[in-house]
Amino acid sequence: MIDFINEVFLNPWGLLGLATIPLVVLIYLLRSRYKTKSVSSTFIWKRSLKYVKRRIPLNFIMSLILILQILVVTVASFAIARPTIEPMETEEKIIILDASASMLAEKDGVTRFEEAKRQIKKAADKIGPNSKFTLILAGEEPVPVITRTMDKGDFLTKLEPVACTMKTANITKALEMAGEIRNENTGATIQIYTDKDFIDTDGIEVIDCKREGEWNTSVISLEENELFSGKEFITNIANYGLTSNVKVVLYVDGVSVASGTYQMEPDEIKQIRFSHTRVNEGKADEEFMLISDGTAVRSYNSAEVRISSTNATKDNFSYDDSMTIYPKEKTTPKIAYISKYVTWENGRKNANKSFLYFAITSAGYSVDPLDMFNNIDEVANIKGYDLYIYEGLTPYVLPTDGAVWLLDTKDALSSETGVVISDSLMIDKDNGYRIEKSLSVDVVEAIINNVNLDVPLMFEGEKRYASVASFYPITNLGNAFKPVYEAHGQNIMVAGNYNGARMIISSFDFSNSSLIAFVADFPVLVKNMVNYSIPDLLPERTAVVGSTIDFEFPAGSLLIERKYNDELINKIDVRLLMVELQDKLAKDPTFDINAALRESFEITLPGKYEVVVTYPDGDDQDLLNDTKHFYVTGYLPVEETAIVQRVPTGYLESPPIADGASPDYEREEIFPYVIAVLIALLIIEWGVYYREQY
Repeated sequence: MIDFINEVFLNPWGLLGLATIPLVVLIYLLRSRYKTKSVSSTFIWKRSLKYVKRRIPLNFIMSLILILQILVVTVASFAIARPTIEPMETEEKIIILDASASMLAEKDGVTRFEEAKRQIKKAADKIGPNSKFTLILAGEEPVPVITRTMDKGDFLTKLEPVACTMKTANITKALEMAGEIRNENTGATIQIYTDKDFIDTDGIEVIDCKREGEWNTSVISLEENELFSGKEFITNIANYGLTSNVKVVLYVDGVSVASGTYQMEPDEIKQIRFSHTRVNEGKADEEFMLISDGTAVRSYNSAEVRISSTNATKDNFSYDDSMTIYPKEKTTPKIAYISKYVTWENGRKNANKSFLYFAITSAGYSVDPLDMFNNIDEVANIKGYDLYIYEGLTPYVLPTDGAVWLLDTKDALSSETGVVISDSLMIDKDNGYRIEKSLSVDVVEAIINNVNLDVPLMFEGEKRYASVASFYPITNLGNAFKPVYEAHGQNIMVAGNYNGARMIISSFDFSNSSLIAFVADFPVLVKNMVNYSIPDLLPERTAVVGSTIDFEFPAGSLLIERKYNDELINKIDVRLLMVELQDKLAKDPTFDINAALRESFEITLPGKYEVVVTYPDGDDQDLLNDTKHFYVTGYLPVEETAIVQRVPTGYLESPPIADGASPDYEREEIFPYVIAVLIALLIIEWGVYYREQY
């Protein structure tokens, strides 16, 4: 009873006013009922007095005035107690709207996303005026558009501009967000407008946005395969919904070079190889198509696959009917090699006695051996290279237009790089010190990848591990460098960034180690070092929508431009940026200048993303005449292309309800109505009393 009173009345103490009702009755009974009146004699009045005193005035208790006064006291007490009533029937809906790419499937000129918005508006119009609405847009990262509003107009206003994305939808995370909101009112209903294969579950209502008769064919991948005699292209085509006759055409630089038509069943994926040679023809689970009667494609600016169908109706998703890829920038790095091993033979410079030089050239790189070992003053004048290799010497000034290797050095220019090399020579000519991958968690994996030094070599009947006879320990790595190899527990090779360029420092001589005896692994190590120092700006040709591309500014670059479908998006003047960064570094020695020389961008739509890097002239550093283009093609997530009607099989897990959560509805206070009744009773009571008196 007490709980009921506390629920119904906001101020239950006001009900104590009801205790005054007996007092009202008592006053009514005790108050004088006699009237002064002139009579001729009191004899009869005196005789009847004893009868009057014996009667109980029940007619007075039941009189209208008394009833009205009791009602006045009762209503006044209720007014002070502030009574409430349960509100009119209300609803609360938490709506999750799928904004994934497949919701852009179009039928009769209307996308699934537009139809879902129309259905939401229609449902909102049917809900009572006291209902609450929440809208969560489920993209890759769910976004609450509006939360628990009772303003239907505001809800519809916020719903109108929401747009679909070209990414996937994180329905699970959107449900978690909806669950947190539902904890404020466990009576709320979660509705999901989606075309994914889910079915209703406890507390979740799924509104399927797929429509009968929809179908789609899709180009889900395209890649280039390099052959010795030219290039071939491999594509994968998917078909969903209907049996289709799919025409596939390959365009190279805008010219059709191969085409064919294939009958595809629902849910079939077909791989097609376009090639100028029949060497790879007849592979299992693969179709073959000859390019231009066997004419080899040796170079190209773009390659595109387009598909179409002879079906009576056009497919319902047009965003995946083609895919284009672009060639990788063919960069032949220019490498300068300054070493004691560079000699003159037969009137020509060479470094044939250097195992390092042999490994680099064997990997296909062009190396320029420079005879400057004994003329270090000229070293500072070298420029125009992508990689500078200094072996056995350290220049006074490090170049800024390319990567740097300081090999077999005792001076790592610690005042600039922060790397300190000890003066104490570690030497063991008999057995040597075993070379091992650094045990640090920060080891530079890109350099040691696929290099196996753990397997010993057989030398004169003995097992010999990779070792070094002597080295100078690297005792401090600075802020920008990480370890690569160590010997006797001391770092002997480190790698990092210096002023925006990658740098490798080693404190031992390769020729004074047994690394060169590892004929399979030493060339891999050297190639890894080159690839680390001169990385591909955009190593991947394609990237799924929603992914992020991150790249370093190439060493020596002066201008970075980023474009989407040939439209300029961003331009960075690296020269001006370097001035700003150097100023920050001067003010704060802990400032990470290398982290600032990076750029990232998100693949938000399908299409061509391009990074244009402009370099200075080799002789004139202010002349911009060397431009390189790097491309990546954005494509839709494969799961978003399968748009067909299916039998729902996926169960969604209803988000848990927090402890203590309960239905949320506010009882409606009726205080104004009680006051109105009280005033009406007072007026009636006054009118009845006045009539009785007069």
